[in-house]
Amino acid sequence: MTRSQISLTLASILCAFTASAIAEPYWITYEGDDFPENEGWTRIRADENGYDQGGAQRSIEDGVLVLDSLRDPLIWDCYRIDRPIDPDPGGVFVAEWRVKITETVGDEDAGLAFARDDLGTLTFLYTANEVISYREDWHYPITPYVFHTYRIESSDMISYSLWIDGQYARDGEWDLISWNQSFVLFGDIHRGGVSTSCSEWDYFRFGTVPEPTGVTVLVAVALVVSRRRHYDAH
Repeated sequence: MTRSQISLTLASILCAFTASAIAEPYWITYEGDDFPENEGWTRIRADENGYDQGGAQRSIEDGVLVLDSLRDPLIWDCYRIDRPIDPDPGGVFVAEWRVKITETVGDEDAGLAFARDDLGTLTFLYTANEVISYREDWHYPITPYVFHTYRIESSDMISYSLWIDGQYARDGEWDLISWNQSFVLFGDIHRGGVSTSCSEWDYFRFGTVPEPTGVTVLVAVALVVSRRRHYDAH
């Protein structure tokens, strides 16, 4: 059995053992094939007073959403889904996205936000060379002007872990005193000041997945190792 076969077998076993770990898992994806509002997202261009600068200049280029708001710092052009997002017991909330900040003027501008079901938010903003947790006030350096992939995981919706380009980056905590409606939001989410940007969004995905238990993992590994030994013996 090759290593790739072992990996596939292990993944299959894990799925089989954990498929019923949560009652109603869900998974929502945006893949950059069309404008988000045509795929179930709500486009937001105006503030709470109805002030609307017309939104960003937009295009879809090779499966990537391009948002260019460089002409005016008052532009606000983001995409939102309102729905419960918390996992059931035994599940994990997961969000993953791939984005490139191609140009910025001033401070952070493009970004994303999550509001959990029971008060609490998590907001990330971008400059060309940093990702920033707005609520926690930390800054994490990134290589500018190239795509990066991000992933967060949270089982309790109080703490979370962040991965960047497949590598663990850090842990953090949700801000538990804000908002009263659960949602997910991405795009040009900062308005005012002198901040403008051009960002490219390849994909944005979120949902809940089963959380493997220690027993499940041990059983799965034991089965795979046993099968590999049998294979090697022959």
